[in-house]
Amino acid sequence: MRLDEAALLGLVQGVTEWLPVSSSGHLALVQIFLELKPPLFFDVMLHFGTLLVVLAFFRHDIAEFFREEKRREGAGGYLLKVFAALIPTAVIGVVFGDIFESFFSNAVAVAVALLFTGAILYASERVSEGNRKIGFTQAFVIGIAQGIAIIPGVSRSGFTIAAGLLLGVKREETFKFSFAIFVPAVLGALAKTFLEEAGQIGLNGVGW
Repeated sequence: MRLDEAALLGLVQGVTEWLPVSSSGHLALVQIFLELKPPLFFDVMLHFGTLLVVLAFFRHDIAEFFREEKRREGAGGYLLKVFAALIPTAVIGVVFGDIFESFFSNAVAVAVALLFTGAILYASERVSEGNRKIGFTQAFVIGIAQGIAIIPGVSRSGFTIAAGLLLGVKREETFKFSFAIFVPAVLGALAKTFLEEAGQIGLNGVGW
């Protein structure tokens, strides 16, 4: 893959990551259109780059957010809910990861997933805002939504937020929780991909 092609994929990731439109879906469509086949490690690193930007830009807000949750729920209460969400995400990723990865080369599958994302977002906007807080049940279901969002075309942020809203969770709390489970999910995906491709990763082995 040439440098300009890598830069284009980075641009697509940078623009779409901040919107509930599935950055992975748009990356897949661009790759299909340009007949590019970068390794999965490259796509994961794009998400990791986005994560670094988020952590750097919102570092003070993130620190304040966890201080607030510590005061409200105790030292480990909120982190346990994050962990509860990550369990189904990890299971889905391990069991179905290879199947979902194959969708990156299927434009029809990506298009269907994008339509599904649009329908879910539309449905969530039609639901009256609830007043529930994130409990372990809600956290687990949102974690399932995050796992399904591995499918290119299904927006992670859009699907997890929609799941929370459909469960009657407050909008602001849903947004915060969606972000909280995003960070460890990306780190986990990076670690999994790195371990799986450790023998191929090198200056000439990643296909860049």
